[in-house]
Amino acid sequence: MKISDISLENILEEKLQDQLPEFYELKDVFEHNDAHEETAFTHTLRVLSFYEDIDGYLSLSQQKYFDQKFQQYTKMQLMRLVVILHDIGKKETSIIIN
Repeated sequence: MKISDISLENILEEKLQDQLPEFYELKDVFEHNDAHEETAFTHTLRVLSFYEDIDGYLSLSQQKYFDQKFQQYTKMQLMRLVVILHDIGKKETSIIIN
């Protein structure tokens, strides 16, 4: 899998289920707090949607910054990984209250 494979379209079409099974398990992790009122999966999709449109919000200097490479990846490509993985541990660390 390439970083560019991580997209809203591929996630919604479940094309990444074999590569990112832990991510799809977030469909069952509901967050109820000041910042979230949804599943961790839905929240991450919202963040990814914003990320995919972020170019329209960046200044020229910000675009240049995110185009810089860290090893073989641009900072923008690495941010895609950050977005998709930022809540990946919630299933194992969430406390279920009935």
